[in-house]
Amino acid sequence: MSRAFYTDVLGFDVAFERPEDGFVYLSREGAELMLDAIEIGRTWLTAALEAPFGRGVNLQIWTEDVGSLYRCV
Repeated sequence: MSRAFYTDVLGFDVAFERPEDGFVYLSREGAELMLDAIEIGRTWLTAALEAPFGRGVNLQIWTEDVGSLYRCV
């Protein structure tokens, strides 16, 4: 679902992907983003896997044409 949002809605390109691991590396206008699926046995977790997700994460994506990006959403 996240992959589809970033690629289909926001226009990110898939630079690299490992579907069997639930991993995708995306890029758009110099911005790079890695998405990794929640799986049992992952050791990078910084908080419990419950809402709200993303605690402790600060994400900023820069674009020259925010109007175009806004119209996509």
